[in-house]
Amino acid sequence: MRVYDHASGPVLVATGRTHLYEGHGPRPVTALARAAAGAGVERAVLTNANGCLRDWQLGDVMAVTDHMNLSGASPFDGPLFLDVSAVWDPELTAALRGPCQREGTYAILRGPEYQTPAETRALAGMGVDCVGMSTVMEALALHALGVRVAGMSVVSDLSFAAAPTDPGLVVEAAARAGETVRVGIEAALAA
Repeated sequence: MRVYDHASGPVLVATGRTHLYEGHGPRPVTALARAAAGAGVERAVLTNANGCLRDWQLGDVMAVTDHMNLSGASPFDGPLFLDVSAVWDPELTAALRGPCQREGTYAILRGPEYQTPAETRALAGMGVDCVGMSTVMEALALHALGVRVAGMSVVSDLSFAAAPTDPGLVVEAAARAGETVRVGIEAALAA
């Protein structure tokens, strides 16, 4: 983590994350988010790469408007009955609509395998636009701690494509979207 001076105030930047598929539970996955909230972060812009279930283009960036937690995990223990209908802050999400080419629903699966064709069809039929293996645990934890949350998801795999997923192309597509993500972060900071 690093802290940068910005016109809107100090900005905490973290790269990388811990995933459920690494064999960790939700507490380690959300440790960075909880530390950021404890340090006084008021808003967070979470980013990820995804498998796209729509007829979109590699490198498109989707503003996350909602999510489906299909990981089988929760970042909470005990009877914390949290209203998650507004995890994705409407004002911050509106700020992302300018820079982002798309907006929609992101679903988390545990991973590390990509979904099967049958799973892809089922997810698309449920209204999921993009799927990945991160972000939702952190968003839930931040929301519970009073942090405003926005999300951007980079289309790095076309799940309905005839060719198998090439992990190298996933990384390339995510890198090409860097400028859009940067502009989106600036827009969310200014909102």
